[in-house]
Amino acid sequence: SVMKMANVIGELQIGNKQNRVALQLSYVVNEDQSLTFRGTQSIKLSDYQLKMPQAILGAIKNSDEVKVTLLVTLSNEQMALLKSQDLSR
Repeated sequence: SVMKMANVIGELQIGNKQNRVALQLSYVVNEDQSLTFRGTQSIKLSDYQLKMPQAILGAIKNSDEVKVTLLVTLSNEQMALLKSQDLSR
């Protein structure tokens, strides 16, 4: 908590494919006591059975890797709901 970082493991679904992803998120406690989490993670589209479109005549090369940025704010009501649920599943 001193570094304001959280390690989160969850499922990321893109299209019809779902994979387990580990994220390291920074967080801040806002004035209204809500929490805002931020983080980025590089993923490979091929892991989700997707391909980037190729440019005409191959003029532009596309990478299989993209960066996903996450920004989530949880209010007090949302945190109370999370505490009441079993998150161990």
